[in-house]
Amino acid sequence: MIGWPARESSGRAFTLVELLVTVAILSVLVGLLLPALADVRGAADSSACALRQRQVVIACLSYADENDGQSPALGVPWGRRPFWALEAASRLGVRGETTAELYAGASNILVCQGARRVAGIDLERTDAINVTGHAGASGSGSDPADPDDFDAGLAHIDLYRVASPSSVALLIDATWTDAASDGPPRTRFLSTIDYRNDEHVATRIGYWHPDDRSNWTAVDASVRALRLGDAVDPRWSLPLP
Repeated sequence: MIGWPARESSGRAFTLVELLVTVAILSVLVGLLLPALADVRGAADSSACALRQRQVVIACLSYADENDGQSPALGVPWGRRPFWALEAASRLGVRGETTAELYAGASNILVCQGARRVAGIDLERTDAINVTGHAGASGSGSDPADPDDFDAGLAHIDLYRVASPSSVALLIDATWTDAASDGPPRTRFLSTIDYRNDEHVATRIGYWHPDDRSNWTAVDASVRALRLGDAVDPRWSLPLP
């Protein structure tokens, strides 16, 4: 009986050298792609942060529309409305009344995703509000005393009377600082910044976005970025009404 001839293999096995070369090429390609992917993710985080920060400022403006131009509370009462972060969360659809409820439901509203990615932990609040002129300064010389103190009682900004609403920051990406021993838990960044205070400017601004940038949103809800090393606008250090 005549058998069928054996079929020859249509291919051949990789040699060890060829396999190593292939792995090396793939490693190079991955090395080239990873930075590009990181840049894309960073840009996406920055855009999302700008959008959500703008929504928070709009919520503050909504509160002002109902309260003769007055912003939500800048500080006290920290653990309940109308503290600005909790008031914004509530106005943006987060259900609840307690601090835990409002922060738990507002992670996409009050938290910069770039900051969360860099920090590596779940965060609850990552913006700081401008309290310049409402920090209880006693005044000296030609500088008048602040009319209120956000850390001692209800303090508000008259948002309708801000002289340069498109140029003065209301919110900015914030960070932690070890200088505040009695500050909030590490999941909540410091929520106030006085631009007359050089230490605040040096330690409280968070540069979480590509090219070491920090998002900030003006009183009129326009969003821009501040680069690490750039001086803040001198108008930010003027007392807010």
